[in-house]
Amino acid sequence: MTLAEILSRSSALPPAQLQEIADFAEFLLSRHGQEQNAAPEKDQDDMDFSRWVAGQRPARHDRPLDQEPAFGIWADRPEMTDSIAYVQQLRANWRGAGK
Repeated sequence: MTLAEILSRSSALPPAQLQEIADFAEFLLSRHGQEQNAAPEKDQDDMDFSRWVAGQRPARHDRPLDQEPAFGIWADRPEMTDSIAYVQQLRANWRGAGK
């Protein structure tokens, strides 16, 4: 599981359980000999996680799905005219049936 997946799945937890996650991470760091003072620079995921542990929730985006940046990015691809058939063909190839 990636850090992003951990953040995503843990975002629904109450603050007390988020603190348990943070405490366990600290325990693992101390158990494996890493000094707390020598912590690497935090990336955005780490900072988001720290905010969640502190009980702060990220802002929600209240815009329609069709206004999200990724919406419709495959609209001009010819294989997407029948997306169900396209996915079925991919799955058949993955299972070896399309050989």
